Amino acid sequence: MEQHQQSEAIKHRAQRIEAYQFMQISIHTGISHKLDFSFEIFARAVFQFEGNQICSKAVGSDFADFRTQFVDDERAFGFVRIQSGDEMSKRTKFLFVTWLGPNVSTMKRARLSSDKALVKEIIMNFAVELQIETADELNYEFFREAVHKAGGANYGTGVREL
Repeated sequence: MEQHQQSEAIKHRAQRIEAYQFMQISIHTGISHKLDFSFEIFARAVFQFEGNQICSKAVGSDFADFRTQFVDDERAFGFVRIQSGDEMSKRTKFLFVTWLGPNVSTMKRARLSSDKALVKEIIMNFAVELQIETADELNYEFFREAVHKAGGANYGTGVREL
């Protein structure tokens, strides 16, 4: 029995690493988009619980689909890539999103910080970390603004085409 649990833990860790590697590869490939810097490139991975295991639930490039992965009675983690910048320089930034739904039980809320630490063993590099607790905060503009604030200096003329 113990060997089975160890093999399951290894499998789930491999799934988390695979989702993270997908995000890293997407930096270079643009995820099914040409690297046309006239629009923002969005990519994401979602990690949720299956029993007591944190698993890769979804990867892709659609924000509407990303939003549907978070439900009111679950904890989940998202890893998001957004391109930002001004007309003179474009930057790719990553967000780490912790979702704590409003109907999550007290015990699950208490375990959130240790669960987040497990996910951060795989996802170590990001510019912005957000803890989201309402569906209203799962907003593309909110994410984009957080990335913009973390983006550093803007050298443009003040005209942004984000």
